[in-house]
Amino acid sequence: MTPQEIAFTNAFNANRQCLALFAKCSSLGELHVIRDAFYLGMASICCKEEYEVIREELITDEASASTIIASMNGPKALESMITSARSSVAWEPLLGALHGLSSAVGSDLDQVWGGLERGRLEWL
Repeated sequence: MTPQEIAFTNAFNANRQCLALFAKCSSLGELHVIRDAFYLGMASICCKEEYEVIREELITDEASASTIIASMNGPKALESMITSARSSVAWEPLLGALHGLSSAVGSDLDQVWGGLERGRLEWL
């Protein structure tokens, strides 16, 4: 394995617990929150430059920070953080960088997630 493949695999493995939360979802919206939390977690390891822009914005943007703080330790805490991250101008570049890396190492994150999502929705 190349160093890039090893780093990608390690990031994937580090975020397996987040990925496993798909099994607790009861709607498509909840599934997409978990998917995006997984992507954000992967990016925090593999796409640090793009991730850092979002992390900084979530801390310094008053509206984002207020929303996240207000929901902290509540049932919507993860959803609030992901909603704020998605609203960042850096969200699409982060996804692009992560999917670019995924392609470069021969992985398809959309296919991996798509199988989990379809299976869960069929189960529901």
